[in-house]
Amino acid sequence: MRRQAATLALLLASAVTVAPASAHAKGVEVLLDFIDVSKAPVFRVYVDYLNEAGRPIRGLEPKDINLLVDGETWEDPVQVTPFAKGGEGVAYVLLASTYRGFSMAFDTQKRGLSEFVSAMGPKDVAAIYSYSDNVNPLVDFTSDKEELQAALRGLQPSDKPVNVFLDAVIAGLEAFPAQDPAFPRRRGIVMMADGLDQNLADQRGIVSRVKNDLAPKARALGVKFYSLGYTIESQQGLRIMKTLQKKFGGTFRHVRDTELQRANQFFRDISERVAGQYIVQFETDDLDSEETHTLQINVNHQGKPIESVPTEFQPPPVEGTPWWVWL
Repeated sequence: MRRQAATLALLLASAVTVAPASAHAKGVEVLLDFIDVSKAPVFRVYVDYLNEAGRPIRGLEPKDINLLVDGETWEDPVQVTPFAKGGEGVAYVLLASTYRGFSMAFDTQKRGLSEFVSAMGPKDVAAIYSYSDNVNPLVDFTSDKEELQAALRGLQPSDKPVNVFLDAVIAGLEAFPAQDPAFPRRRGIVMMADGLDQNLADQRGIVSRVKNDLAPKARALGVKFYSLGYTIESQQGLRIMKTLQKKFGGTFRHVRDTELQRANQFFRDISERVAGQYIVQFETDDLDSEETHTLQINVNHQGKPIESVPTEFQPPPVEGTPWWVWL
């Protein structure tokens, strides 16, 4: 069993992905998104610190943090770095619906995706796919904003009445490489859609596929689902989008008719949510790589402690450790 645990740690690229959080916070939240153990004895914890509206709270400092390892307060120094200043990028797949049933929001979608591209960081990359009755790759992953903007400007609405929504999400997932150390670790699918899929009438079957097939793959790849839902038809598609967000992680917002003109701001909110994460770093060589440990981060928010959920992680075997130590 110990050898299996050690091997698993290596196969998972020395990382821990935490269960996804809800789209709308009920109060101030501290959420552990990911624990990077690949550079042990240096550990990096990716943390969301969100207000009641689910937006990042600025100004988190080490003095605000109480880090607990295996239930014990960590007494040594920790570093806190805003993700935007951490030297990393994010990879996105932007999905654009062109089918006839979404024509009322087509231009709004284009402007919103363009706004999102404009807000991308210098190390971010994105790919673009359009979809109606089939899925069409338009741009492969690139940091060239002009190339991305040109592809968005060239989008035209289709007269096709069929919308292969789920195929588009699957194509977005499959665009991300499984193992590529040079590719950004943080990844997301970004879209505005109605979530309807005329090729899939069995709603229970769709939900089952999302939960049992797509969600495990998304978690393994580290892909979150950031979406805006808008419809003038059935709400069923929006329920599918909400399920995707719950199972993948990320955010979902139901855009009402009266809010359609605010779509650009909602796309900017997605950018700010992703870029507003923090990286909490600590260092230790005292953790047994043969054991599972727990980590929790509590933040002093205006005099009130806000606690994260304790999360399990396992350090990788120390380089040069004889194989018999893993047994």
